[in-house]
Amino acid sequence: MRKTTVSVLLRMALALPLIYVAIASFAHPFDWLTFFPSFLKNHVDEKVLIGFSSFFDLLLAAWVLSGTYIFISSIFTAVFIGLIFITNLGSFSLIYGDLSIIFAATALAALSYPRSLNVRKYLITYQPHLRRRYPHHTEQTSQINEAKDLSKK
Repeated sequence: MRKTTVSVLLRMALALPLIYVAIASFAHPFDWLTFFPSFLKNHVDEKVLIGFSSFFDLLLAAWVLSGTYIFISSIFTAVFIGLIFITNLGSFSLIYGDLSIIFAATALAALSYPRSLNVRKYLITYQPHLRRRYPHHTEQTSQINEAKDLSKK
């Protein structure tokens, strides 16, 4: 399977639960209040808390689905769901499914991580003023270019 297909499937796997939670919390807000820590419920109005959470879930789902800054959005999703998981360990049987979302977000981050490393190599190759800053990449790039030239001959 191609890397882009896997990325799209993982992004959908992350976005769909977030969209579901946002819609369900609008429809039945009091069912979702149990997942908020008590220190939040004591200091913030319940309607504001549910509204902000739903908006944040939709925003995060849209960011994940958009495919921009995939590494950052997937790490952010894993941390967000991880915090929900940690604060609700008392109801483990209800939140057990969140583990799969955390691992899907981590898999998407791992899948998109090398792409961010290639940006530096691209800049070093095509931006000569950066060669002084990253000399070890310049040597690797010149060796790769020499190998390409030899294979063309």
